[in-house]
Amino acid sequence: MITSPSLSIFTDLPPVLSDGSASVNSSADLSIHRTHTWSSLSTQKNVTGGSVVNPLRAALMREQMQRTPRLRVSDRTFMKGFQSTEHDYFHVLPEDFEASGPPFACSYANYKNAGNLLAVADEDGRVTIINTAYNNIDDCAENRVSWTAHDNAIMDLQWTLDDERIVTASADNSALVTDVITQTQLYRFIGHGASVKSVACNPRDSYILATGSRDGNVYVWDTRCAKHRGCGEDLDFYRPVDSITGAHAVSATPRRRPKQGKSPTSQANSVTSVVFLAHDVFLASSGSGDGTVKLWDLRFNKRHHGKRVSEPVDRSHVGKGNKRSYGITALCLNRQDNSLFACSRDGHLYEYRTSSIHEPIARYSDSNLQVGSYFVRAAVSPDGRFVACGSSDKAVHMWEVGGSQRPSAIFNVHEKEVTCIAWHKRRAEQVRCFPMVLTARALNMALHISLQRFPMT
Repeated sequence: MITSPSLSIFTDLPPVLSDGSASVNSSADLSIHRTHTWSSLSTQKNVTGGSVVNPLRAALMREQMQRTPRLRVSDRTFMKGFQSTEHDYFHVLPEDFEASGPPFACSYANYKNAGNLLAVADEDGRVTIINTAYNNIDDCAENRVSWTAHDNAIMDLQWTLDDERIVTASADNSALVTDVITQTQLYRFIGHGASVKSVACNPRDSYILATGSRDGNVYVWDTRCAKHRGCGEDLDFYRPVDSITGAHAVSATPRRRPKQGKSPTSQANSVTSVVFLAHDVFLASSGSGDGTVKLWDLRFNKRHHGKRVSEPVDRSHVGKGNKRSYGITALCLNRQDNSLFACSRDGHLYEYRTSSIHEPIARYSDSNLQVGSYFVRAAVSPDGRFVACGSSDKAVHMWEVGGSQRPSAIFNVHEKEVTCIAWHKRRAEQVRCFPMVLTARALNMALHISLQRFPMT
């Protein structure tokens, strides 16, 4: 296990300015998309850094807007100003470390250390947390911490609401909760019969989480329930309180004989992603074989439990019009308007209204976008203005939300397939992208983190 000798990554915070931003040099915000930040003329900053409405100024603005035609400025103009330098690349592990697997998942903290802590999970079962308030010149042991959480690949990870713990979903058929400060493994979630592909924490209830697995099942867990005692040195574990069995089962008989050692339905029935919607009783899931997005109402959990194939409250076929179904690699939620994005293997990004996901409301595409594996994912900025997607063409593709008719803004800053994307949750102008690259100093797969930055105006 690799750990930092100091825990200053969690305690030494940069000075905070009156507007809530960290007091660091702009060139020190590594691996982050930095954009110009706008604020309405009808708001002003208070002493705590929040925004308060000036009623008189707001009324004057409304009257002026009624008299003057509004000119809409596209956010695409600002996307073209992204920049990247040699100081904006990071290795998750030091370059001289011999064993380094490709990254499979990443996630920013909610608020700890001003939201600058970034957790990255890789193929070797390792979790690395990097303080992204500094660039690679300042990268040192005090700004990162790493530990081995699983003996197999970690497919997904999420921070808990209080940022005190991280939940990891692994190919060892389990999910694990680890204390971030001490890197102590606390307990597991056991019940899946295959790799756990996705984990989602309830946005309103820290005790509830959901997982999706290659076994085709979606499980819901509640840590208020009694734990089961582990045998010997094994950790205590939880069993699911609700199960949606065969969430994306494909009933058709496979035409081809499966390869030796592989189940004919394991990949076809796989659940690739689970996401809690803003209304935390609803859960969205996606499948690799049926190419669908499904919506589940967890209040009717007794209806799901024990049935071989459960019935969703709504569903949509992403690849409608295609000759065959294309799997969904990932789901991401725009929490500003509660719309849902689905990244499809057909090379498109589909947007849905969660009130009715029967048909997509928009389809984002680009002739260069390639979703060549199930490790390619997408993410929506916290302010809901942008959606970014990895790609097998070694680039990051970004659109302004609502601009699906236009091609993506393309950022060619990598040498291999770009897999996962992570936006800073407190600053919409910061985003990180993770490709799998072959480093020059070590002939193994390592992680580079790239920064795209807007020039400040």
